[in-house]
Amino acid sequence: MHEQVDETDVYFLSKTPSMKLKPAISGLLLSMLLSIASLQSRGQSYYFAFDYQQYTEMQGHYLILNDPFDDTLFTNVPIGFNYRFAGRSWNELHISSNGQIFFGDDPSHFDTLFTMLPFGADLYGDVMNHIPSISYDFGGCAGAFMMKIQFSDCSMKGGSDNDYVNFQIWLYESNGAFEFHYGPSHVDNISNCFDGNGGPRIGSLSQVNSSGQVLSSLFLNGFPFAPDTTSAGQSVYLDGLPEDGQFYYFEPLFTTGSAEDPESQSRPYLIRNQDGNSTLFINPASSGKVNISLTDASGREFLRMDKPVSVGMNEIGIRTDNLAPGIYVIRVLGGVDTRIVRFVVL
Repeated sequence: MHEQVDETDVYFLSKTPSMKLKPAISGLLLSMLLSIASLQSRGQSYYFAFDYQQYTEMQGHYLILNDPFDDTLFTNVPIGFNYRFAGRSWNELHISSNGQIFFGDDPSHFDTLFTMLPFGADLYGDVMNHIPSISYDFGGCAGAFMMKIQFSDCSMKGGSDNDYVNFQIWLYESNGAFEFHYGPSHVDNISNCFDGNGGPRIGSLSQVNSSGQVLSSLFLNGFPFAPDTTSAGQSVYLDGLPEDGQFYYFEPLFTTGSAEDPESQSRPYLIRNQDGNSTLFINPASSGKVNISLTDASGREFLRMDKPVSVGMNEIGIRTDNLAPGIYVIRVLGGVDTRIVRFVVL
């Protein structure tokens, strides 16, 4: 028997009291907080969720800019781990002072452009009584590292001297998820700062060809406190600014094969349900019985069961709503192979 290295990683939003809904959306059903957003990039789709938690400035970070700026690009910034985005693995990225994150060898080559837009706007550095900066830092542990990128006290070109915005990008090693966190902000004239629109562009896009055509995209639209997702294109804007403490969470689902990862369709994967529990998906090549176990990082077992499976996709319910924060591993043993699904509860 051997344990295969290929893994599927899943991140769960914390249900701790630190994540409280704002009164404006406290009456919404949980089913309205979670949705599946499609990004047609190598068969990839995303879970999208939004919530509020206290915005915290980074401490002891790597400062790469602490001066007024406009259209500055910082290249070859280390991620600190192999991060999967848009079906590829990256170990470095590029940061634009205009609130964008680029992956790829050269952000100027549109045919190899992979982009996150946590705050798509024409940011600028002249802010009254504020010092704009861009910085980054790392955290976590092996298998669950994360990178944070922080934009502090940035204004908008065309805005007033009193404008400022603060936001962060969080990248998760464990499953390729990313989050956009928003801190205090103030903009006197939103229309002037966002090309006549009601707010910033927020989302991601990939595979832009040399003519500038967007081949795949995922953007937020509607009100910032409860946005929808769309793949209509990069000219989609929110209707207002995200509030202090707002964050948006994107979790990739690797449910189909790709040219880079042709065996991914046969791997087990886990998705969360609206009741806080999860469904394990198994796609075996032959019928039989599998043994399923759920343990934490120390090996303490929380679940073990045998389940019959047939050829094709099988769905097996897994209870995860009672797990404390930490790293967990589901092992699926069938025949001589063990497959791993690792996830993190924060």
